Amino acid sequence: MRIIILVAAMLISMNVYSQEYIWTGGLRLGKPMGVAVKGMLDYRSGVEGVIGTDFNNTIILTGLYEFHGYIKRRVNWYAGAGTSVIVATNEDGTNGWSGDLVGGIEYNFLNLPMVISLDWKPVYSITEKKPLFDQFGVSLRYVIQK
Repeated sequence: MRIIILVAAMLISMNVYSQEYIWTGGLRLGKPMGVAVKGMLDYRSGVEGVIGTDFNNTIILTGLYEFHGYIKRRVNWYAGAGTSVIVATNEDGTNGWSGDLVGGIEYNFLNLPMVISLDWKPVYSITEKKPLFDQFGVSLRYVIQK
């Protein structure tokens, strides 16, 4: 419990600068692979949605709430949590849902309206009652609104 309070206090007290975008959208390569959209709610928090697949006859719908922090100009870290709904696309598959964590780093290009990010997204499959630690991804998103 002390660790959670310590991490929360660090996130709240950090000197955070404004993101260089409000909305972005693009591709997420990795697991799951699909389309990602991210929107900033204010200068230190945002939401991200991913519609993708893990290539096991499933469609995965993910929603995440993220805290953002400043590393240096155009480079930011982020961490957050959310949930995923897993929909089987064949008759033998199992539908389910999971609790998700995410942590990553992103770079805003100077002369291009693009953002690239690298993240790790461990999940706890509530349906299968087991953790999964193999979800890494690289996202390339276009800046829709600055």
